[in-house]
Amino acid sequence: MRIFAQWVGLGVVLLACGLAGWVAFEITRSGPLGVRKNILFAHGTSLQAIGVLLQQEGIVDSGRLFVWTARLTGKQHGLKAGEYTFEKRSSLTRVLGQMRRGETVRYSVTVPEGLTVRQIERLLTQTLHVKGDLEVLPQEGSLLPDTYAYRRGENIAKIVERMRRAMEQYVLHAWRDRSVHPWARRFLKSERDVLIFASLVERETGRSSERGHVAGVFYNRLLRGMKLQTDPTLVYWESKKLGILGRGLRRSELLRDHPYNTYIHKGLPPSPIANPGRLSIEAALHPVESDDLYFVADGAGGHRFAKTFAEHARNVALWRKVEAKRRSKR
Repeated sequence: MRIFAQWVGLGVVLLACGLAGWVAFEITRSGPLGVRKNILFAHGTSLQAIGVLLQQEGIVDSGRLFVWTARLTGKQHGLKAGEYTFEKRSSLTRVLGQMRRGETVRYSVTVPEGLTVRQIERLLTQTLHVKGDLEVLPQEGSLLPDTYAYRRGENIAKIVERMRRAMEQYVLHAWRDRSVHPWARRFLKSERDVLIFASLVERETGRSSERGHVAGVFYNRLLRGMKLQTDPTLVYWESKKLGILGRGLRRSELLRDHPYNTYIHKGLPPSPIANPGRLSIEAALHPVESDDLYFVADGAGGHRFAKTFAEHARNVALWRKVEAKRRSKR
């Protein structure tokens, strides 16, 4: 009897070892998936439902084995909802690990420099796989242009909040830099002023190499008590703060009295006119020193700079010829 019991015990041990070995093999071997596939698991999906879906989509051979493995390893409550990309032949343990770590699919949206908050809102509402809208627009100039990652179904407001925090942190760090130019310290009294000034630079030139030069020209005007006389501030106002007018400014608009008319009022406008990028912020704080007081487009994407009004007038005449040539080709 004792020998029989020993044999039974040995059989149980061997059976348990065999079962454990089989389970270990089954959960670590390559899965049935032939090509990579994306699967979305909604919030609140039960463990059993996850197992069923994984089996139906051909990602694992057995949904039940997935559930049992999750429970035995104590991971049944740690699986995160979202969209996942499962590579072909993914093992059950790899699938379980992905969901435990929350390795969901990340999308990205690039917000270019110089857009207004209204343009950014429009861009985000047209972005794939995001939801919601902005009940209240953030302050102009408070969002840092960059590429932002997000998950499927993420709310636009959360993306915008990340942009706002990124700008806040960047400007604060840049403003506290001891190497900030004395001109910036003299005319810019806060981080908000930095954003206002940087937005003017951003909207005046798209060339990285020119930003510091343009900033220097604006400071030269402020140092001499001149008006900034920058067209983008008028465009911002006339476009109802959208930032795009779709035509040239009219003479009547140059003469219209409003807070953003830098041809009439001295100093900075009351707010940023766009969301400036890092290079324009750096230009605002570290301008290039020169004697130039004027600049005008050169027709090739850049500008011609001038020290005197007479020289500027000649540059303007050259620009007019470029404009006339372009109109004749339409």
